[in-house]
Amino acid sequence: MELDNSEYYTGNILKTIDDKFTFGICWGNEFGSIHKAEYFKEKYKTIKDVKVHYYNANDVIYFKVVPSYFSLKYSHYFWHYYDGYIQNNTVYWSQMKK
Repeated sequence: MELDNSEYYTGNILKTIDDKFTFGICWGNEFGSIHKAEYFKEKYKTIKDVKVHYYNANDVIYFKVVPSYFSLKYSHYFWHYYDGYIQNNTVYWSQMKK
Protein backbone atom coordinates (compact mmCIF):
# COMPACT_ATOMS: atom_id res chain seq x y z
CA MET A 1 0.00 0.00 0.00
CA GLU A 2 1.39 3.38 -0.98
CA LEU A 3 0.80 6.53 1.03
CA ASP A 4 -0.91 8.45 -1.78
CA ASN A 5 -2.86 10.74 0.55
CA SER A 6 -0.02 11.47 2.97
CA GLU A 7 -1.13 15.07 3.54
CA TYR A 8 -4.66 13.86 4.38
CA TYR A 9 -3.41 11.18 6.77
CA THR A 10 -0.87 13.47 8.41
CA GLY A 11 -3.57 16.11 8.85
CA ASN A 12 -5.94 13.55 10.35
CA ILE A 13 -3.30 12.25 12.78
CA LEU A 14 -2.16 15.74 13.80
CA LYS A 15 -5.81 16.81 14.30
CA THR A 16 -6.23 13.96 16.79
CA ILE A 17 -3.04 15.03 18.59
CA ASP A 18 -4.16 18.68 18.56
CA ASP A 19 -7.49 17.65 20.14
CA LYS A 20 -5.51 16.05 22.96
CA PHE A 21 -3.75 19.39 23.54
CA THR A 22 -7.03 21.30 23.40
CA PHE A 23 -9.04 19.02 25.68
CA GLY A 24 -6.26 18.23 28.18
CA ILE A 25 -6.05 14.52 27.33
CA CYS A 26 -2.84 12.78 28.42
CA TRP A 27 -1.06 10.81 25.72
CA GLY A 28 2.44 9.55 25.13
CA ASN A 29 4.78 7.14 23.45
CA GLU A 30 8.46 6.24 23.92
CA PHE A 31 9.57 9.60 22.46
CA GLY A 32 7.37 12.10 24.30
CA SER A 33 4.09 12.94 25.97
CA ILE A 34 1.26 15.46 26.14
CA HIS A 35 0.00 16.87 29.46
CA LYS A 36 2.32 14.78 31.60
CA ALA A 37 6.01 14.93 32.38
CA GLU A 38 7.98 11.73 31.99
CA TYR A 39 11.62 11.21 32.79
CA PHE A 40 13.88 11.24 29.70
CA LYS A 41 11.00 12.03 27.32
CA GLU A 42 10.00 15.16 25.47
CA LYS A 43 7.03 17.04 26.88
CA TYR A 44 5.13 18.27 23.86
CA LYS A 45 3.58 21.69 24.45
CA THR A 46 2.06 22.47 21.03
CA ILE A 47 1.28 20.70 17.79
CA LYS A 48 4.43 22.30 16.33
CA ASP A 49 6.50 20.09 18.65
CA VAL A 50 5.54 16.89 16.77
CA LYS A 51 5.50 15.37 13.31
CA VAL A 52 4.48 12.00 11.86
CA HIS A 53 6.79 9.30 10.47
CA TYR A 54 5.52 6.38 8.39
CA TYR A 55 6.64 2.84 7.68
CA ASN A 56 5.11 0.58 5.03
CA ALA A 57 5.06 -3.20 5.53
CA ASN A 58 2.80 -5.94 4.15
CA ASP A 59 0.19 -3.54 2.68
CA VAL A 60 -0.18 -1.72 5.99
CA ILE A 61 1.23 1.73 6.71
CA TYR A 62 2.33 2.19 10.31
CA PHE A 63 2.83 5.60 11.85
CA LYS A 64 4.64 7.11 14.80
CA VAL A 65 4.36 10.58 16.33
CA VAL A 66 7.90 11.87 16.90
CA PRO A 67 9.50 15.14 18.03
CA SER A 68 9.53 17.75 15.27
CA TYR A 69 13.34 17.77 15.15
CA PHE A 70 13.53 13.99 14.65
CA SER A 71 15.04 13.22 11.23
CA LEU A 72 16.36 9.66 11.04
CA LYS A 73 15.60 8.23 7.60
CA TYR A 74 14.87 4.70 8.87
CA SER A 75 13.37 5.75 12.18
CA HIS A 76 11.05 2.72 12.33
CA TYR A 77 14.03 0.63 13.47
CA PHE A 78 13.93 2.63 16.72
CA TRP A 79 10.21 2.28 17.36
CA HIS A 80 9.31 0.10 20.35
CA TYR A 81 5.81 -0.06 18.91
CA TYR A 82 3.75 1.95 16.45
CA ASP A 83 1.18 4.59 17.43
CA GLY A 84 -1.26 3.43 14.80
CA TYR A 85 -1.70 2.23 11.26
CA ILE A 86 -3.53 3.02 8.05
CA GLN A 87 -5.37 0.28 6.25
CA ASN A 88 -8.13 0.53 3.64
CA ASN A 89 -7.85 4.34 3.81
CA THR A 90 -8.73 4.39 7.50
CA VAL A 91 -6.51 5.62 10.36
CA TYR A 92 -6.47 3.32 13.40
CA TRP A 93 -4.80 4.31 16.68
CA SER A 94 -3.10 1.65 18.80
CA GLN A 95 -3.79 1.31 22.47
CA MET A 96 -1.28 3.20 24.59
CA LYS A 97 1.34 0.86 26.01
CA LYS A 98 2.12 1.14 29.72
